[in-house]
Amino acid sequence: MKTLALSLLLILLLPFAISENIVLTHVGFGETPKQVIVNIFNNKTESIKDPIFYVDGSFYVKTEMLLPPKGSANYIIYLEPGNHEIELRYQNESSKINIVNFIPEKNSENKNYDTTESNLRKIAITAVFILSAVLLYFLIIKKPKLMK
Repeated sequence: MKTLALSLLLILLLPFAISENIVLTHVGFGETPKQVIVNIFNNKTESIKDPIFYVDGSFYVKTEMLLPPKGSANYIIYLEPGNHEIELRYQNESSKINIVNFIPEKNSENKNYDTTESNLRKIAITAVFILSAVLLYFLIIKKPKLMK
């Protein structure tokens, strides 16, 4: 029983003992959804020079950077909408992440709602203006006759 508990503890702690030397994380999107921002973290004790990006298994770009030990840098990758696998390779090591980027479509239902709300507002303002004009006309120009 003791051996089983020790083995289970070792298996549970194994992911914390193994660390990647290159860590690639998705930070967010840039000014457009096609701009994907990733962070490269060097967990090694030596510098990383000119790592290479691969997108969906194909060469994307050889970066021109020198990343010091425990240093990190952000990098912008331009991708078409869809699911993509981004991989960063340096010598015999790599780090992969999966990204889903999309260009949000304009929702025509919301657009119609905005137009309807805008039209109702215009009608209400026009109605208030006409009622005010009619009221002023009767109060100022057509002075009410005083009862005798």
